[in-house]
Amino acid sequence: MPKLLPNLRQTLIEKAIELSRTGGLSGLKLRDLARECNIALGTLYNYYPTKDSLVLDVVQQFWQNCFHQKSFPEGDVLVKLDWLYAVMKESVDEFSSEFLHAASGLSPAALEEAKSRELHAQKHLTHQLALALKTSFPDETDDQLDERAAFLFYSLLGCLENRGYRYESLRRWLESVLTPLNNDEIQ
Repeated sequence: MPKLLPNLRQTLIEKAIELSRTGGLSGLKLRDLARECNIALGTLYNYYPTKDSLVLDVVQQFWQNCFHQKSFPEGDVLVKLDWLYAVMKESVDEFSSEFLHAASGLSPAALEEAKSRELHAQKHLTHQLALALKTSFPDETDDQLDERAAFLFYSLLGCLENRGYRYESLRRWLESVLTPLNNDEIQ
């Protein structure tokens, strides 16, 4: 039976991210990763039988590092969206420059798994946004907040994916829509 070391999976992911920052994930060699972690190549294969499986976990860890350990700032909806858009833009830019090429080389099965993990991360982030919006929309149900958060999240994502659609335009529109709501609450 192979020897499994505690926390080695996390160590492998972190070291793979570190190594990929210099040579990209596409240039990452499992043999180099094993050497950097002071383990035998066979031990690495006990955790990651293919490079695709490692790349999937590295990409997932990257997105978790971007979003899971952060919390929304205090303030109104626009403050929260400004912050979220900035974090998303920074993360997407970093992902594009460091990981996208390697992710595009995944096998069809691994690409499907990557899409599933991406959808899970988006749902998590959308749920966090819904929780953050609760203070701005206290009378809305959880379903209404989830729907509002999904609309806002995918609108922000659209700004990032479509270079012709700018966040500033979305923000001005949201400000015009939300201002009457805020004024109604005051009266």
